[in-house]
Amino acid sequence: MTDEDTNQQAPEQNAGDAKVPDAGTHKVVLQPIENEMKKSYIDYSMSVIVSRALPDARDGLKPVHRRILYSMYDMSLNHNKAHKKSARVVGECFVAGTRVLTEKGLIPIEEVSIGERVFTQSGKSQVTELYEMPERELVKVTLENGISVTATSSQLFKVINREFKYEWKEAKDLSPSDHLVMRLDYPDNIPYCKLPDWQGNNKKLNEDLAYIIGHFLSDGHIERMRSDRSNHKGVFNFFSTSTGVIEHIRDVLKKEFNYESTILSQSTNPDEFIPGQPVMHRIRISDTELNDYLAESFGIDGSWRAQSKRVPELFYRSPKSVIGALLSGLIDGDGSVHKNRNVVNYSTISENLALDVQLLMQQLGAVGKRYTQDKTHETQLVRGYVLKRNGPQISIEIEGRFVKVLSKYVNLYNEIRKERMERIIGSPIKTSSFDRIPYASEAVFSNLSQHHIGGGWFEDSNGKKFRTGISYPSGSKIRYSSDIKTNALGRTQLVEWGIKSKLEMIGSELAPIVNDIVNNNIFFMQVGKIEVAPPEPTYDLQVAGAHEFIADGLVVHNCLGKYHPHGDTAVYDSMVRLAQDFSLRYTLIEGQGNFGSVDGDEAAAMRYTECRMQERAEDMLADLDKDTVEWGDNFDASLKEPLVIPSKLPNLIINGSAGIAVGMATNMPPHNLSEVSDAIVYLVDHPETDVLDLMQFIKGPDFPTGGTIYGLSGIVEAYQTGRGKIKVRAKTHFEEVEHRKRIIVDEIPYQVNKSMLVESIAELVKDKKIEGITDLRDESDRDGMRIVIDLRKDVMEEIILNQLFKHTQMEVTFGIINLALVDNQPRVLTLKEELEIFIEHRHNMVVRRTKFDLAQARKRDHILQGLVKAISALDETLHIIRSANSPEEARNGLMARFELDEEQAKAILDMRLQKLTGLELEAIQAEFQEIERMIRDLEDILANESRIMGIIKSETLEMKEKYGDERRTDIVAHALDMDMEDLIPNEEMVLMITQDGYIKRMPLDTYKQQRRGGLGLMGMETKEEDVVTDLFVSMTHDHVMFFTDLGRMYSLKAWQIPVGSRQSKGKPIVNLLPKLEDGEKIMATRPITKLSGDHNLVFATRAGIIKKTPLAAYANIRSRGLIAVGLRDGDKLVDVKLTDGSKEIILATRKGLAARFDEGQVRSMGRPAHGVIGIRPEEGDEVVSMAIVTSDSHLLTVTENGYGKISVVGKKDADDERDTYRKTHRGSKGVITIRTEGRNGDVISVMEVEQDDELILATVNGMVQRIRVADIRVMGRATQGVTVMDLRESDKVIAVARLAGRKEEQAVQEAEVHEDAGFPEIAEAEEPENEPPEEGED
Repeated sequence: MTDEDTNQQAPEQNAGDAKVPDAGTHKVVLQPIENEMKKSYIDYSMSVIVSRALPDARDGLKPVHRRILYSMYDMSLNHNKAHKKSARVVGECFVAGTRVLTEKGLIPIEEVSIGERVFTQSGKSQVTELYEMPERELVKVTLENGISVTATSSQLFKVINREFKYEWKEAKDLSPSDHLVMRLDYPDNIPYCKLPDWQGNNKKLNEDLAYIIGHFLSDGHIERMRSDRSNHKGVFNFFSTSTGVIEHIRDVLKKEFNYESTILSQSTNPDEFIPGQPVMHRIRISDTELNDYLAESFGIDGSWRAQSKRVPELFYRSPKSVIGALLSGLIDGDGSVHKNRNVVNYSTISENLALDVQLLMQQLGAVGKRYTQDKTHETQLVRGYVLKRNGPQISIEIEGRFVKVLSKYVNLYNEIRKERMERIIGSPIKTSSFDRIPYASEAVFSNLSQHHIGGGWFEDSNGKKFRTGISYPSGSKIRYSSDIKTNALGRTQLVEWGIKSKLEMIGSELAPIVNDIVNNNIFFMQVGKIEVAPPEPTYDLQVAGAHEFIADGLVVHNCLGKYHPHGDTAVYDSMVRLAQDFSLRYTLIEGQGNFGSVDGDEAAAMRYTECRMQERAEDMLADLDKDTVEWGDNFDASLKEPLVIPSKLPNLIINGSAGIAVGMATNMPPHNLSEVSDAIVYLVDHPETDVLDLMQFIKGPDFPTGGTIYGLSGIVEAYQTGRGKIKVRAKTHFEEVEHRKRIIVDEIPYQVNKSMLVESIAELVKDKKIEGITDLRDESDRDGMRIVIDLRKDVMEEIILNQLFKHTQMEVTFGIINLALVDNQPRVLTLKEELEIFIEHRHNMVVRRTKFDLAQARKRDHILQGLVKAISALDETLHIIRSANSPEEARNGLMARFELDEEQAKAILDMRLQKLTGLELEAIQAEFQEIERMIRDLEDILANESRIMGIIKSETLEMKEKYGDERRTDIVAHALDMDMEDLIPNEEMVLMITQDGYIKRMPLDTYKQQRRGGLGLMGMETKEEDVVTDLFVSMTHDHVMFFTDLGRMYSLKAWQIPVGSRQSKGKPIVNLLPKLEDGEKIMATRPITKLSGDHNLVFATRAGIIKKTPLAAYANIRSRGLIAVGLRDGDKLVDVKLTDGSKEIILATRKGLAARFDEGQVRSMGRPAHGVIGIRPEEGDEVVSMAIVTSDSHLLTVTENGYGKISVVGKKDADDERDTYRKTHRGSKGVITIRTEGRNGDVISVMEVEQDDELILATVNGMVQRIRVADIRVMGRATQGVTVMDLRESDKVIAVARLAGRKEEQAVQEAEVHEDAGFPEIAEAEEPENEPPEEGED
């Protein structure tokens, strides 16, 4: 392998490299930025939805939860194994300062950049993320050569095992018997580091400067400035007893800085210049500017002492030659070269410097051993002074062939050491103890023996035979002695003995490992000791492709590869939820330690908690190894992970899910496993069943915290549509102590914070919103929840309890949204669809598992068939084998005699002799019969759909038997609505609707105060540009009906409409109703007020259809609305009016025609009916308005160009012979109400008005005008009218509304007079049958 990464990512494409449309003509096709932004937003939204936010409908897991469970499965954290630290599941990290081998050098892990390429075991790969972690529990791993690395206890290190295979092992599980994998390498072609300019000249850190800094670190020091006020860093001094060294330092200073040095020489003995005594040479730099330059360039100052020296950071980012020059200066200073042995030694009392030097030597390929000698008790006499060491001496020893490796980079100037180094270079290569490859001997020679076919012959990967042995470099053959497998095998022996080439020729599975070791400078270092290190912040990398990097020379695994792109905190939070019994109905992880509480307490840090899988989680992961699921890349394509798990449990239904995506959310409640299991079994047997049938098994959600669900309507709606709302209340009971009542809260609604609930009750008491509570305390313990609320003697406990339900989270609304991923697309699911998807998933799992088992059984059966044939003629089989000269001959003989294939014959030859005993032969026969029976059974399963469904049912019932339990949440049918209305007084309210579709209600008393204060009705406008267009009085318990243009009707109780002040804007009507379809609009609002007798709703559509239905038909209105009138395709509802059966109806069209007829001509019909023809518009014409009139009514007509007129419906004068609008039969074409040709344009609206009314007109361009009806002249029917509103060019009137006026004032006044009068109720009629549409008369 080369240093190039085998898993390189595609190169990034610059903007200028992108191909543009129509590139062949050199034209750029402009794209609307709105389209690009929309596409990008949708792509991002879908990526969030699929990869993070929503669960898969099959296993009910989000990707992060699936990764956690798969990781625990991969780590064998089973329910019957010991708990492991949560941090081991979540991630691994290193402390700051750990050196990572990158293309730029040895960089501290905290300084590695995203996008930087790091070395892996056999290549390079790109860093995609850098994580900074909080303080974690740490261990320090020290190797046999003294190198140490500090990491989290769960950090994975690569080791070589006894099978001569690589595996990952956690730091805390390492032992002295483990051998860690190292890659000792350093990048080529690193540029020189740039230094600050010197006197206008560019400077780089070259070999010469590296040498003098290396010598300074060994035998130099920096003098502190005498004046504390001086800004200068200090004075550099260089010492050496070697003339060659001191002169080279002098020459470098002259060459690099043009500095003339003075060499001062003194004897190391008080009696100077005694022959034989060493002479100490010294250079002291007196140039202050040069001293400051060197200090600032290399980060050196006067605080540096012998114990605190370290290699400056620049050298870790420098070329090999510069590092070699640095090591040359170090060795020429405090180093030594043995005069006889092939050993180089470097010593220092600085622990940091020793570590730096050893690491640099190591990455250049010179592996050394570090050891410490305590010589602080020794003294030395120098020039009459007694010198004592300041600390233990730390030595780095390089021996054997590693000295020759080091010699390629160092160039010594100490005469004696240079001469000895040259001797070593010329000596024969010697191995080193660090060259050994653990477990290689046994693995290699065993493998060669297995491939030996006899007589010294081998067979290569192409089937070609060859005969060769392995030899020493001298040429003599290596004999396979009894101890050859126990003797250590070194790196050089793999090549020189011919082992590497031979393994390649025979196609051995060991060849790639051996090639990797030789080609990529792979070494193995035994663990010395493991010890606990103090906690500190940690860092980790995410590496694409290889998912590993080199840290301080060791091959280590990168961090959160299996997990979430947001780091370990998000992963740990998700894992904690899987262990919380108040969050999940059936927990999937068993936690040990503080995993949070229902009071909102956070879980302890991951280093303090432990975890393992629940048994039910293991059942969800069962059969994962049987090719049951598809696998894919994780979020950054760094690892493979299951895209879904087999999941015998219907996890989505029993545990629910919650999440927020872009533009959507899911909130699925949990359910009882026993109920769900019974429903699955029933659905398997009765696939045509409906939701209501399934509800005989699944009663409703079953929350982990219990509580009580009030009302079935929300449950039914959610199960039938996938959306709904349910009310959940706390479970309480009353106790009496010393003649005082108290309320005891035993269970609270799901996801309610208990401590915040208690605080909210206390605040209500403090603010006197609830009176009668004397004491409040939380007596909950590990036996259960108990919140005690003591009451005064004179209060009724039921009233206090209802107030608590109303004002606190003792009652909550759980909004159900059954949104999950189906085929990677978000979809809202009904209850039946959820169950069907799970059944289909289990069907797929059973089939794939059966196919896998069948393939394995057939494979084994094939082998057993050959064994049975051979055993049945055992003597002949043995004769064929014994008489063969080679394994190949024996194999061919067996194949010819018994009609076997190569695989069967090989199995016979591989069979051990002990298999030929009587008992073993019987066991083979028995196994063969069992396999044959198993194959038939598995084939029958695949061929029989009923058996597959039977397995699904039996496994589902098995899950019920193992994990099923009693329901925790009670359900009270039809109780909540009654109780809610009981809390609301039935009083009169004034309801107001504005032109812009806003609605609010106000108590009648408030309205009277406003009106009598002089503001009047119009003083109640919500904002300047909006006006009140409808106002009526209603009781709070009465209904308000809303009708849409698509013919649907919705209903709200008056108390459900928000209360507003005079200044408030109110709420949009559409926000109070279930979600309307795209383009659906509210066309009319009708209150059920003080009406007498039988009343009807009359509907008119654009196509001229009219329908009359008794009001009682709309008494039973579902929360999601119902069909008020059946519309044909393309038709829409225009208006709805409330009548008493005695009125007249006018239908007006856009082209100015109007038909007047008696209401009696329209017979009553059922709610879903289409109706009958009221008017016949001509082609291109349509109905725009309906008015309920009498002969005395005045009819206003307004056109799009701003013209209008008022006409009397009946006779204008008593002397007139005919009505202005003559009556016709229903279904006529009508008469002219206004001329639309010429200036007028089409009719916009026709309505009944009175002289005191005011109108509001709106135009296309947003102009709004308010006019009085009295200002519009009463005219004849077929006239063109007068100008009602002046319009600018191209502007059109689009809407006309009558402001609430005298009629509404009168209604309010009547309500004031008769405040105590009750409103008649609508009769609760049975739903009328759906009547077919009736055609009108001609």
